[in-house]
Amino acid sequence: MPSAATAAAAAAPRDAAWTVGDSASMHRGTLEAINPGTGTFNVFGQKLSFNAQRVKVFNRDGKAVSVFTLKRGASVRFTLDPADARHRRVAVIYVD
Repeated sequence: MPSAATAAAAAAPRDAAWTVGDSASMHRGTLEAINPGTGTFNVFGQKLSFNAQRVKVFNRDGKAVSVFTLKRGASVRFTLDPADARHRRVAVIYVD
């Protein structure tokens, strides 16, 4: 019988987990929580970080916007910062 963690991992979309080699790949998800003040957000239950002064955020029209415009429940695409050895820091966020 599979464990609850195995079942949850199998049910999650492909983008829910990323590996070291995926840092430059585009990932997709829904913002479960966002805190621009601390520079964190959650997608697929995983907490990712960003630098509020450096992260690039683009709206549906392709225009640059502030990270403070992001809202919980927003559908986003994002790339991870390849310079981050832990592969947990976001470099660019696109709001769908």
